[in-house]
Amino acid sequence: MIGNSLLVCAVVLKSILALALACLPSHGVAQTTFDEYSIALNIWRDTPAGPLAPGNVLSYRAGSFEIKQLNLPPGVSIQALARKGDYLFIAPDITFKKGEQTFTPRDVVRVSANGAFELFASSDSLLLNPPSKISAISFVNDDLLIVLDTIVQIDKKVFTPRDVIRYSAGIPQHFFIGQDSGIPESTRIVSVDATETGHLFLSFSSTFSLPDQLIRASDLVYVNLKNGTAVKPAAKRESILGICAECRLAGFSATANEDVIFRTRFIDFWR
Repeated sequence: MIGNSLLVCAVVLKSILALALACLPSHGVAQTTFDEYSIALNIWRDTPAGPLAPGNVLSYRAGSFEIKQLNLPPGVSIQALARKGDYLFIAPDITFKKGEQTFTPRDVVRVSANGAFELFASSDSLLLNPPSKISAISFVNDDLLIVLDTIVQIDKKVFTPRDVIRYSAGIPQHFFIGQDSGIPESTRIVSVDATETGHLFLSFSSTFSLPDQLIRASDLVYVNLKNGTAVKPAAKRESILGICAECRLAGFSATANEDVIFRTRFIDFWR
Protein backbone atom coordinates (compact mmCIF):
# COMPACT_ATOMS: atom_id res chain seq x y z
CA MET A 1 0.00 0.00 0.00
CA ILE A 2 2.81 2.42 0.89
CA GLY A 3 4.60 1.67 -2.36
CA ASN A 4 1.43 2.25 -4.38
CA SER A 5 0.75 5.54 -2.58
CA LEU A 6 4.25 6.78 -3.27
CA LEU A 7 3.91 5.81 -6.92
CA VAL A 8 0.60 7.65 -7.26
CA CYS A 9 2.11 10.69 -5.49
CA ALA A 10 5.06 10.73 -7.87
CA VAL A 11 2.89 10.39 -10.97
CA VAL A 12 0.52 13.19 -9.91
CA LEU A 13 3.41 15.48 -8.96
CA LYS A 14 5.08 14.88 -12.34
CA SER A 15 1.83 15.67 -14.17
CA ILE A 16 1.24 18.88 -12.22
CA LEU A 17 4.81 19.98 -12.77
CA ALA A 18 4.48 19.50 -16.52
CA LEU A 19 1.22 21.47 -16.53
CA ALA A 20 2.71 24.19 -14.34
CA LEU A 21 5.69 24.78 -16.58
CA ALA A 22 3.42 24.93 -19.61
CA CYS A 23 1.31 27.59 -17.91
CA LEU A 24 4.13 29.82 -16.74
CA PRO A 25 3.92 33.48 -17.77
CA SER A 26 6.42 34.49 -20.43
CA HIS A 27 8.69 36.30 -17.98
CA GLY A 28 8.69 33.22 -15.72
CA VAL A 29 10.78 31.08 -18.08
CA ALA A 30 14.36 30.67 -16.92
CA GLN A 31 17.27 28.24 -16.90
CA THR A 32 16.95 27.85 -13.13
CA THR A 33 14.15 25.44 -12.33
CA PHE A 34 14.32 25.27 -8.54
CA ASP A 35 15.93 26.98 -5.64
CA GLU A 36 14.87 27.27 -2.02
CA TYR A 37 11.64 28.32 -0.36
CA SER A 38 9.67 27.82 2.84
CA ILE A 39 6.00 27.98 3.83
CA ALA A 40 3.90 27.72 6.98
CA LEU A 41 0.20 26.83 7.25
CA ASN A 42 -2.62 27.73 9.59
CA ILE A 43 -3.64 24.11 10.33
CA TRP A 44 -2.12 20.65 10.56
CA ARG A 45 -1.56 19.09 7.11
CA ASP A 46 -0.12 15.77 5.95
CA THR A 47 2.60 16.03 3.30
CA PRO A 48 4.99 13.65 1.51
CA ALA A 49 7.67 14.93 3.90
CA GLY A 50 5.53 14.06 6.92
CA PRO A 51 2.91 15.90 9.00
CA LEU A 52 3.20 19.69 8.96
CA ALA A 53 1.95 21.41 12.10
CA PRO A 54 1.06 25.13 12.25
CA GLY A 55 4.18 25.70 14.37
CA ASN A 56 6.57 24.11 11.86
CA VAL A 57 7.95 25.08 8.45
CA LEU A 58 8.05 23.13 5.19
CA SER A 59 11.14 23.98 3.14
CA TYR A 60 12.32 23.04 -0.33
CA ARG A 61 16.08 22.81 -0.85
CA ALA A 62 18.38 20.95 -3.23
CA GLY A 63 15.62 18.91 -4.81
CA SER A 64 13.86 17.70 -1.68
CA PHE A 65 11.30 18.79 0.90
CA GLU A 66 12.05 18.98 4.60
CA ILE A 67 9.97 19.87 7.63
CA LYS A 68 11.72 22.13 10.12
CA GLN A 69 10.38 21.52 13.60
CA LEU A 70 10.73 24.71 15.60
CA ASN A 71 9.65 23.11 18.88
CA LEU A 72 7.25 25.88 19.72
CA PRO A 73 5.15 25.32 22.85
CA PRO A 74 1.84 23.49 22.33
CA GLY A 75 -0.86 25.74 20.91
CA VAL A 76 1.55 28.28 19.41
CA SER A 77 1.35 28.79 15.64
CA ILE A 78 3.42 30.74 13.15
CA GLN A 79 1.60 33.94 12.24
CA ALA A 80 4.29 35.28 9.88
CA LEU A 81 7.36 33.79 8.22
CA ALA A 82 10.46 35.03 6.41
CA ARG A 83 13.88 33.65 5.64
CA LYS A 84 17.19 35.45 5.25
CA GLY A 85 20.41 33.50 4.82
CA ASP A 86 20.42 30.53 7.18
CA TYR A 87 17.89 32.12 9.53
CA LEU A 88 14.13 31.81 9.75
CA PHE A 89 12.16 34.77 11.06
CA ILE A 90 8.74 34.26 12.60
CA ALA A 91 6.03 36.10 14.48
CA PRO A 92 3.87 33.92 16.76
CA ASP A 93 0.11 34.12 16.93
CA ILE A 94 0.17 34.27 20.75
CA THR A 95 2.67 35.16 23.46
CA PHE A 96 4.99 32.33 24.51
CA LYS A 97 8.13 31.68 26.52
CA LYS A 98 11.26 29.93 25.30
CA GLY A 99 13.73 29.43 28.11
CA GLU A 100 13.99 32.76 29.90
CA GLN A 101 12.73 34.77 26.91
CA THR A 102 9.17 35.89 26.24
CA PHE A 103 7.99 36.57 22.70
CA THR A 104 4.77 38.33 21.70
CA PRO A 105 2.78 38.52 18.42
CA ARG A 106 4.35 41.97 17.91
CA ASP A 107 7.93 40.67 18.02
CA VAL A 108 10.03 39.32 15.17
CA VAL A 109 11.87 36.20 16.34
CA ARG A 110 15.01 34.91 14.64
CA VAL A 111 15.52 31.15 14.58
CA SER A 112 19.01 29.84 13.80
CA ALA A 113 19.82 26.64 11.91
CA ASN A 114 20.37 24.84 15.21
CA GLY A 115 16.94 25.90 16.49
CA ALA A 116 18.03 28.68 18.85
CA PHE A 117 15.51 31.51 19.36
CA GLU A 118 16.45 35.15 19.79
CA LEU A 119 14.59 38.45 19.62
CA PHE A 120 15.36 40.16 16.32
CA ALA A 121 12.98 43.11 16.55
CA SER A 122 10.93 43.87 19.64
CA SER A 123 7.49 45.40 19.74
CA ASP A 124 9.05 48.45 21.41
CA SER A 125 11.60 48.91 18.62
CA LEU A 126 8.80 48.58 16.05
CA LEU A 127 6.59 51.01 18.02
CA LEU A 128 3.80 48.44 18.23
CA ASN A 129 1.20 48.06 20.94
CA PRO A 130 -1.62 45.58 21.68
CA PRO A 131 -3.94 44.48 20.24
CA SER A 132 -2.08 44.59 16.91
CA LYS A 133 -0.26 41.48 15.69
CA ILE A 134 2.29 40.98 12.94
CA SER A 135 0.70 38.95 10.13
CA ALA A 136 3.50 38.98 7.51
CA ILE A 137 7.27 39.53 7.38
CA SER A 138 9.84 40.04 4.65
CA PHE A 139 13.02 41.96 3.94
CA VAL A 140 14.30 44.47 1.40
CA ASN A 141 18.06 44.29 1.79
CA ASP A 142 18.46 44.89 5.53
CA ASP A 143 15.16 46.73 5.95
CA LEU A 144 12.36 44.85 7.67
CA LEU A 145 8.91 44.66 6.03
CA ILE A 146 5.87 43.82 8.13
CA VAL A 147 2.09 43.74 7.81
CA LEU A 148 -0.21 44.19 10.80
CA ASP A 149 -3.62 42.62 11.35
CA THR A 150 -5.36 45.82 12.39
CA ILE A 151 -5.30 49.54 11.62
CA VAL A 152 -2.58 51.32 13.57
CA GLN A 153 -1.01 54.74 13.82
CA ILE A 154 2.76 54.70 14.12
CA ASP A 155 4.88 57.81 14.19
CA LYS A 156 1.84 59.85 13.04
CA LYS A 157 1.34 57.57 10.00
CA VAL A 158 -1.71 55.33 9.54
CA PHE A 159 -1.22 51.75 8.33
CA THR A 160 -3.95 49.25 7.49
CA PRO A 161 -3.90 45.42 7.22
CA ARG A 162 -3.68 45.78 3.42
CA ASP A 163 -0.49 47.88 3.63
CA VAL A 164 3.14 46.78 3.85
CA ILE A 165 5.30 48.76 6.30
CA ARG A 166 9.02 49.23 5.73
CA TYR A 167 11.33 49.98 8.64
CA SER A 168 14.39 51.85 7.40
CA ALA A 169 16.84 52.84 10.14
CA GLY A 170 14.01 52.08 12.56
CA ILE A 171 11.59 54.52 10.96
CA PRO A 172 8.29 53.09 9.63
CA GLN A 173 7.08 54.16 6.19
CA HIS A 174 4.65 52.94 3.56
CA PHE A 175 6.21 50.40 1.21
CA PHE A 176 2.95 49.21 -0.39
CA ILE A 177 -0.47 50.83 -0.01
CA GLY A 178 -3.25 48.34 -0.69
CA GLN A 179 -5.83 50.97 -1.51
CA ASP A 180 -3.73 52.15 -4.46
CA SER A 181 -3.96 48.66 -5.95
CA GLY A 182 -7.68 48.31 -5.34
CA ILE A 183 -7.37 45.91 -2.41
CA PRO A 184 -10.67 46.20 -0.48
CA GLU A 185 -10.86 47.08 3.19
CA SER A 186 -12.53 43.73 3.89
CA THR A 187 -9.35 41.73 3.36
CA ARG A 188 -5.84 41.78 4.78
CA ILE A 189 -2.41 40.65 3.69
CA VAL A 190 -1.30 37.42 5.39
CA SER A 191 1.90 36.65 3.46
CA VAL A 192 4.45 38.89 1.79
CA ASP A 193 7.73 38.32 -0.02
CA ALA A 194 9.77 41.04 -1.69
CA THR A 195 12.38 40.44 -4.39
CA GLU A 196 15.45 42.41 -5.39
CA THR A 197 13.85 42.92 -8.81
CA GLY A 198 11.09 45.06 -7.32
CA HIS A 199 8.36 42.40 -7.26
CA LEU A 200 6.15 42.05 -4.22
CA PHE A 201 4.35 38.72 -3.74
CA LEU A 202 1.23 38.71 -1.58
CA SER A 203 -1.52 36.43 -0.36
CA PHE A 204 -4.70 37.49 1.39
CA SER A 205 -7.06 36.42 4.15
CA SER A 206 -10.23 36.34 2.07
CA THR A 207 -11.59 36.29 -1.46
CA PHE A 208 -12.14 39.53 -3.36
CA SER A 209 -12.55 40.76 -6.91
CA LEU A 210 -10.46 43.10 -9.01
CA PRO A 211 -11.22 44.08 -12.61
CA ASP A 212 -11.11 40.90 -14.73
CA GLN A 213 -9.88 38.66 -11.92
CA LEU A 214 -11.02 36.88 -8.79
CA ILE A 215 -8.41 36.54 -6.04
CA ARG A 216 -9.11 33.91 -3.43
CA ALA A 217 -7.66 33.44 0.03
CA SER A 218 -4.10 32.05 -0.32
CA ASP A 219 -3.88 32.67 -4.07
CA LEU A 220 -0.52 34.30 -4.76
CA VAL A 221 -0.39 37.59 -6.62
CA TYR A 222 2.44 39.96 -7.39
CA VAL A 223 2.92 43.67 -7.91
CA ASN A 224 5.83 45.07 -9.92
CA LEU A 225 6.57 48.11 -7.80
CA LYS A 226 8.83 49.54 -10.50
CA ASN A 227 5.98 49.65 -13.02
CA GLY A 228 2.99 50.76 -10.99
CA THR A 229 0.50 49.18 -8.61
CA ALA A 230 -1.33 46.63 -10.79
CA VAL A 231 -1.99 43.29 -9.08
CA LYS A 232 -1.31 40.24 -11.27
CA PRO A 233 -1.78 36.50 -10.61
CA ALA A 234 1.27 34.43 -9.69
CA ALA A 235 -0.15 31.05 -8.60
CA LYS A 236 -3.49 29.55 -7.63
CA ARG A 237 -3.94 28.24 -4.11
CA GLU A 238 -4.38 24.65 -5.35
CA SER A 239 -0.83 24.75 -6.70
CA ILE A 240 0.43 25.60 -3.24
CA LEU A 241 -2.01 23.86 -0.88
CA GLY A 242 -3.58 21.14 -3.01
CA ILE A 243 -7.27 20.45 -2.47
CA CYS A 244 -7.71 21.80 1.03
CA ALA A 245 -10.51 24.30 1.45
CA GLU A 246 -9.70 25.04 5.08
CA CYS A 247 -5.95 25.54 4.53
CA ARG A 248 -4.47 29.03 4.50
CA LEU A 249 -0.93 30.22 4.02
CA ALA A 250 0.41 31.55 7.29
CA GLY A 251 3.62 32.67 5.62
CA PHE A 252 6.02 32.03 2.80
CA SER A 253 9.53 33.00 1.85
CA ALA A 254 11.52 32.29 -1.30
CA THR A 255 14.57 33.36 -3.22
CA ALA A 256 14.93 36.81 -4.76
CA ASN A 257 14.83 35.35 -8.28
CA GLU A 258 11.34 36.02 -9.59
CA ASP A 259 11.59 33.17 -12.14
CA VAL A 260 12.44 30.70 -9.40
CA ILE A 261 9.52 31.91 -7.31
CA PHE A 262 7.10 31.43 -10.19
CA ARG A 263 8.25 27.89 -10.79
CA THR A 264 8.31 26.74 -7.18
CA ARG A 265 4.91 28.23 -6.44
CA PHE A 266 3.33 26.07 -9.11
CA ILE A 267 4.50 22.79 -7.59
CA ASP A 268 1.80 20.82 -5.78
CA PHE A 269 3.50 18.61 -3.20
CA TRP A 270 0.36 18.02 -1.09
CA ARG A 271 -1.26 14.62 -1.08
